[in-house]
Formats: sequence, C-alpha cells, structure tokens
Amino acid sequence: MATTFLLVEDDPGDVALLKQALKDAAADIHIQTVNNGVDAALYLKGEAKFADRAKFPVPDVILLDIRMPLFDGFEFLEWLRNQAPAPQWRIPVVVLSSSDREEDIERVKSLGANAHVVKSSRWSEYKERVCSTVKKWALPNPAPGPKANHRIRGKK
Repeated sequence: MATTFLLVEDDPGDVALLKQALKDAAADIHIQTVNNGVDAALYLKGEAKFADRAKFPVPDVILLDIRMPLFDGFEFLEWLRNQAPAPQWRIPVVVLSSSDREEDIERVKSLGANAHVVKSSRWSEYKERVCSTVKKWALPNPAPGPKANHRIRGKK
C-alpha cells in the first residue's frame, strides 16, 4: 500500500526538487501537492476542487513549508490542532523549512508538528534529508500524538 504525502509548498522550484529527490527514496509513495495552507485545509476537508477522494485521498503524512502566502505553515498547524480530537485530523506533520531558528522549531513543536527538517542549500544534503524523512514516515505510520513529538529536531 502506497503512503500518500500531502506536500504543502508554495515554491515550484522546491516542489520540483523534492519530487526529484524522491525518485531515489525507494519507498512506495504518492505525492499530492498544494501551494498554500488554505488549499491544504480544503484538501483535508475534501471540499471545493478536492472533493473527489479517489483523486485526492486523505494523506497519511503532511509535508509542510512554514513560509507561504495566504495561510502560512504556523497558521495551518494551529488550524489543524483546532480540528482535534477527531481521529481523521491526527495526521503526522513534518515541517520542511529553510529555517533553523530555534524559535521557529519550538513554535512548530508547540503547534503539534511531529518533526522539523531543515532544507539544505546543497543538493546532496537536501536529497538525503528528504529521502530519509520520507522513508521514516512511509507506512506503517508511527502512532500520532504527543509521543511522536520526540522526533522534533534542533539545528542541523
């Protein structure tokens, strides 16, 4: 069974890099992409253009950028946290960000992200981090909730 990742990323270049890096991940994955937090929320709710669940399945994992227009990653995490305790909203969230600022890492942790991965500007490091992250979070999924928060990382 393939793992469905919802990639929430506004930069087309980063989307292309991530997809290129995943070609070598050797994991059975499916990537759905939206470019802002508003579309991510609509996707999760199965509303508007995302109503067809055969075409837009509920993701197993969310890969989230922080800095985006309309509804940034912090706002999205807060929105997602406020949807709980419904089980369908307990989807692991991995923040993929160029920010290694401790305050950003602590903030995503406090908002319920399961992991924070710093994007590297060097292709080999970026590819290794993305592949490692995807392999770690591919099915079977780790149990969501507070115990998964130990995966939050500090600066690399």
